[in-house]
Amino acid sequence: MFCALCAGRLSAMTFNKMALALSGAVAATVALTPTPSVAAAPAVPAFVFADCPAIPDGVDRAKWRCEEMHASGSIRIGTVELPVTLKTTHAEGRRPGETKTEFIFGALRSDPVPLPGVLPSSLTLEYAGHIDFLAGPPLAEVLHLKYRLTNRLVGDACYLGTDEDPIKVVGAIVGDRVPLPEDPSILTFAVEDNAFAVPASRGCGRLGHLVDRRFGLPSTGSLRLTVYFSIKTYDNI
Repeated sequence: MFCALCAGRLSAMTFNKMALALSGAVAATVALTPTPSVAAAPAVPAFVFADCPAIPDGVDRAKWRCEEMHASGSIRIGTVELPVTLKTTHAEGRRPGETKTEFIFGALRSDPVPLPGVLPSSLTLEYAGHIDFLAGPPLAEVLHLKYRLTNRLVGDACYLGTDEDPIKVVGAIVGDRVPLPEDPSILTFAVEDNAFAVPASRGCGRLGHLVDRRFGLPSTGSLRLTVYFSIKTYDNI
């Protein structure tokens, strides 16, 4: 976090100026244009399986899968709607003698979303410690997320959601799952979650109340994504 904020050595006048600047930067996120209801379908992404995590020793590699998911669409965080793109990679399989499927996280990659305003700001989507495509309702994907808000006033430790109190997305698959004639095989489908909780901000210091006020936090959120999904077994990686 910005050291002057942490140490509390700013004058009242300087702090007020900074607070007003952050307020303007965060308020500008509300003005972002929502994703149109009718949009061109995204291009089919390239699947490279570069982030597949290591799997346990002694397992049958032909029975363990690396799963790569590309998704794009929109997400609402409190009162703010944002575009979102992400790629997740994880492994799943069973150890010898086990009946429960094990999930091993590989990576979540998502570009920062710039937020126009008084100060250069961005929101970056990050993994918050849990992924499971079996524990939720049928045809649903459970993924814990957090957003990191970055600008020169709040530093790089200001979060909406944390590992301890994440944004818990349960993305239900809606409509058909459509196979594409690609190699490796790809499925595309839509995912929605219209009622996840978004906690108050954490790590934003003395400006946290401004972040919460402008995003309307704590609150709820929603997302709508177009997903492309593919797998490879570990004996083919």
